[in-house]
Amino acid sequence: MTHLFTNAYIVVGSICGAVSLLHLLIFVRRREEKIHAVFAFMALCCAVATVMDIRMHTATTVSDFVRFYKTTNTIQAFLWVAFAWFIQLYSGSHRRWPVFLVSGLYTLAAVLNLTFSHGILFKRIDDLNRVTLPWGEQIAFGVGPSNPWRLLPDLAWFIVLGYALFASIGLARRGNRRRAWFFGLSIFACLGI
Repeated sequence: MTHLFTNAYIVVGSICGAVSLLHLLIFVRRREEKIHAVFAFMALCCAVATVMDIRMHTATTVSDFVRFYKTTNTIQAFLWVAFAWFIQLYSGSHRRWPVFLVSGLYTLAAVLNLTFSHGILFKRIDDLNRVTLPWGEQIAFGVGPSNPWRLLPDLAWFIVLGYALFASIGLARRGNRRRAWFFGLSIFACLGI
């Protein structure tokens, strides 16, 4: 049986880990460029989240699934906080209130995620739904009612998206049109997909 899904996650996690190390080394040599430290942290969060995703999607019990799912959500909250700071540093935006708002919302979401017995996205997880992929690999998903608190990280995500848009526009207005297009299209391709 080919484990294409799992292997793809391993490859993505490995690449993110290598990118994290690369940007950390750049930051060590150029301490004034904090953007590399932020990007290294983002890539590290992605690497760890992929490992937790593999464990989550291959869980055999609800309790195992919940443990890895809650860990993944917490790591991803910190990823999105770092992402907001990355947008601010890369674009040179003078508006920092959206970054502080996003940081606060995602930090609150991470705390609630750890506090709630089934995380911030589910009120409870009743069972695991197993899906067989075309090549025969099975992955598990939690099944249960949504937690109304899930709107908190969703709201923060929309603020990040809007902040990226306004930061790209601001970058273009300051005469960096090419950089703004590249930045904006990259961000929206990543977030949109």
